Amino acid sequence: YNQVKEGAYVLLLTDETELFRIPIVIGVAEAQSIAVHMKKVEPQRPLTHDIYCSTLTAFGITLDEVFIYKFADGIFYSELHITQDDRHIAIDSRTSDAVAFALRAGCPIYTTTEVLEATGFEVDGDSMRPHRSRVVSEESREENDSQKLDYSTMTTSELEKIMLKFSDAEQYE
Repeated sequence: YNQVKEGAYVLLLTDETELFRIPIVIGVAEAQSIAVHMKKVEPQRPLTHDIYCSTLTAFGITLDEVFIYKFADGIFYSELHITQDDRHIAIDSRTSDAVAFALRAGCPIYTTTEVLEATGFEVDGDSMRPHRSRVVSEESREENDSQKLDYSTMTTSELEKIMLKFSDAEQYE
């Protein structure tokens, strides 16, 4: 739950190495749908994302992958890559919905280096810093290391200020 922006949640996507995170601001309904699936809660009636996945399956359509291909003006752009027989189709989707579908279908979620560069941050122990290319000069590396912060010793107020700074810099929706 995003305590700074009421009614918003932050979805944190993690790469396979668990070193990088991409924070995506999502709405209440999408957060609930994702949480219900991740916690393996069985709702009395199917949720919208469940119905969509059931419909795909009923028509022999497979969700192969989700591709987060762009970040512009604070908005992530995603596609659902589906296959039916030998037809491959990309369907435009809100990223929060795409992630909910990917979780249910058990398919991978991909992005570009550009999206990671623009929105991601690196997790190094207890500290976080915006993601930057892995190929950096020694001078830049020393400068980044000196900017590490120990978040575990900060107050809630200090953490909220830092979160706002990251949000402002990365122009989240």
